[in-house]
Amino acid sequence: MAQTDIHAMPADLSFFLGRSEASAIFLLPELALNTAQFAKSLAMLGSSEDNTALSQALSQLAEVEEKIEQLHQEQANNDFFLLAELLSDYIRLLAIVRAAFDQRMKTWQRWQDAQATLQKKREAEARLLWANKPDKLQQAKDEIIEVRSPPQHSKGVLLASGRC
Repeated sequence: MAQTDIHAMPADLSFFLGRSEASAIFLLPELALNTAQFAKSLAMLGSSEDNTALSQALSQLAEVEEKIEQLHQEQANNDFFLLAELLSDYIRLLAIVRAAFDQRMKTWQRWQDAQATLQKKREAEARLLWANKPDKLQQAKDEIIEVRSPPQHSKGVLLASGRC
């Protein structure tokens, strides 16, 4: 996965949420509101009805619709909080992946820098060898040994993580 893909994922997630899931989340509260209005209309119709049996049936239907409205509202709240929690977890995971990716990039860069430094030290050692300067040659060899350990450590970290 490219670095730009990792950095673009939260924006893609927001776009996705804005288009599909958000509309689904907002439909249930709207359904609950419409059910409540329907229940009120049934209650008003039942109270104005002259026929007692029809009035009672309409009142009972209004009560059922009010209970359905409450269930829709509870479900809408539950869905919203569940989705918000899932998105929060997903965004946190993306942040962790991004941090790990950035750390691996820094480690790789340090490894490359150390490799370049090691190469320069080896070239300096070769020049000293060609110039026949044994007094400075040992110092150059010591510097190479000193510089060699960080690239090996960085390479080991990258190999362990599957990068190299």
